[in-house]
Amino acid sequence: MAKMSEIGKPYWHIHHESLYENLIEPLQNRINYIQSTKPKHEIKIRLRLLKPVQDLTAWAEYDRVVNTAQAEYDRVVNPARAEYNRVVNTAWAEYNRVVNTAWAEYDRVVNTAWAEYDRVVNPARAEYDRVVNTAQAEYNRVVNPAQAEDNRVVNTAQAEYDRVVNTAQAEYDRVVNPAQAEYDRVVNPAQAEYDRVMVKLHKIECPDCPWNGKTIFP
Repeated sequence: MAKMSEIGKPYWHIHHESLYENLIEPLQNRINYIQSTKPKHEIKIRLRLLKPVQDLTAWAEYDRVVNTAQAEYDRVVNPARAEYNRVVNTAWAEYNRVVNTAWAEYDRVVNTAWAEYDRVVNPARAEYDRVVNTAQAEYNRVVNPAQAEDNRVVNTAQAEYDRVVNTAQAEYDRVVNPAQAEYDRVVNPAQAEYDRVMVKLHKIECPDCPWNGKTIFP
């Protein structure tokens, strides 16, 4: 079983379509999985090629660059994300406050109108058509303005919410996009260099490996 100190270190061919990966769980977990789920004719070669990278010089430099870039990215992005969340949550609370109030008023008007509608209609079954048509007209007279008012309030609240959130999103993007670009600018060359070194190192540490650039099962 892998020691905790081995987790996070690079290994050759943890998966058959990867040249190298950092170990993210005890090695024995992966060995058990291979032995219990993979086709029998693949198990031997998978276990033979699954081994730690011996020369960790390139990995250490790559890890240093990535950690530094990640720390800078987090330093820039985390406050922006917190501010974005604060603005959005505040806008959402205000939206809910306005909309819920409008819905409550709408429900009050509708329920009152519906109660009046029932009061008029229920005892008037004999004159159903005449009474219902009158009550429906009154219902529409009362409810339609309430519906229009509700739509007005909700649409205004939605527009304000969108305005606040879109502004917050734009500010978040303004901060995050350069941070992401800077992170990519630093990390991508480091990744490319790390890959280049690891390909060369693989030829030294795994001279009998069938890896063809894509898989150990060409």
